[in-house]
Amino acid sequence: TPSIINEMYDVFFSVLKEMAQSTEASGHRFVLVLFPQRHQVQTADWDIMVDYWNLDPTDFDLNASNRIITEFCRVNGIEYVDLLDRFQENAGEKNLYLPGGDIHFNSRGHEVAAQGVADYLTR
Repeated sequence: TPSIINEMYDVFFSVLKEMAQSTEASGHRFVLVLFPQRHQVQTADWDIMVDYWNLDPTDFDLNASNRIITEFCRVNGIEYVDLLDRFQENAGEKNLYLPGGDIHFNSRGHEVAAQGVADYLTR
């Protein structure tokens, strides 16, 4: 991993720890929710990026960031919900994001995200 990316994770993890600690210190529960990027979920979106930027898909691990963040949370006792699998299972042939390459969820994507968080919190 390039050092600039490791530095980015270091800053992110420092902020994440502070958020978890200050939330818990105030008597509340902190849960990180990992929302997947559309290119992780919808193959067609990844294919467009590969074609447009002339990328070699074998150079990329689209789920690496999820694994890195998940491991950090596990080691540091931070609760988290990773919605990637749920989104991949629910994408099928239906889009979960707004049109035009927008990174925001459409109503179906919001339903999938809400159900995933609700399932975690009620366990």
